Amino acid sequence: GTSDSALEPALKTRRLELDAASSGCRVTAEGQTALENAVGARPGVPTNEAFFGRQSECASYLTAALRIAAAMVALAIAAQIGTWQSDPVFFMILLVLLLPLEGLSWRLEGVPEVDKKAQAAAPMTIVEAGGDETAAALQARCAASAPRDGPGFAVDEATCRRFLRASQGNADKAAAALRKYTTWREEVRPGDITLEEVQRELAIGKSYVHGFDRIGQPILWASAGRHCRATRDLDECIKMILYNLEVAIRKAESQGLEQMCVVFDLSGFGTKSIDYEVTKFMIAVLGSYYPGRLGSVLLWNAPSIFSMFWNVVRCRIDPITFQKFKFVRGGDLTSFVETAQMPAEIAETL
Repeated sequence: GTSDSALEPALKTRRLELDAASSGCRVTAEGQTALENAVGARPGVPTNEAFFGRQSECASYLTAALRIAAAMVALAIAAQIGTWQSDPVFFMILLVLLLPLEGLSWRLEGVPEVDKKAQAAAPMTIVEAGGDETAAALQARCAASAPRDGPGFAVDEATCRRFLRASQGNADKAAAALRKYTTWREEVRPGDITLEEVQRELAIGKSYVHGFDRIGQPILWASAGRHCRATRDLDECIKMILYNLEVAIRKAESQGLEQMCVVFDLSGFGTKSIDYEVTKFMIAVLGSYYPGRLGSVLLWNAPSIFSMFWNVVRCRIDPITFQKFKFVRGGDLTSFVETAQMPAEIAETL
């Protein structure tokens, strides 16, 4: 942790930023057009809704067939050049063949692709206070669908405000998204996930909440090198993600903030770390059920192989969230996080 006096200036700044957008908000006409062009949104259709589009059985079989074909081609090439499965060259060949297929897979599954130019030029903030419906009015409108109990389950005014921002000030979209959110929290109950349910993931130490960044946001640390798609348990992996998000949110709110910082330690990233199933879940759950909770995302010490994976993933991140991603190397991490706030295993490498 850190002292209140040390955090006070940063917290004051963040509170002023949050207060500036505290009413029901809308983007400017130009900003809304830019966002809709970036994600291919249609009038009346919530942008985040597409992230949970159901994958057709046909698309699933076709994707599987393409992956098998890519593996066979990689084996044939490896045999010709005298390498084999134990050789990293084989895995590099397979990776180069599979990455474009993963992009095709996401298109078949209905995951929207964001235009890179529009993504880079997207507006960073919501402007023009006011609108058809304030956060308080939206809260009253959605009261009937609010979950019954549990910490953090209530659809309070702050939650309504975040969904209004994510819906670009459209109250109808925000209300529909809130109904899905409350239903999801009732069914999944992420705030009730216990340490006993994520013991294996916890022992591996691939993700945990520790310390605060320089503006007082709690930090969720994730080590890509400790994740292995072949051995992970998907259900427990998902529970660990939700558990950490809930812990980070509670820490943020205890400091009077809403957002968190996520640091991905990519120093050990390799072919075994590539897990599109988990990646798609994170994009979907953050966009649909935790809007406005990401303050910054730091991609630390990314190796060259990560660029291939990133080119597939980046096109599925909405424009405003994309602006929060930053590539950071070595000691530059201290520009965002004090060494005293880092886990010992990270601080020792600087």
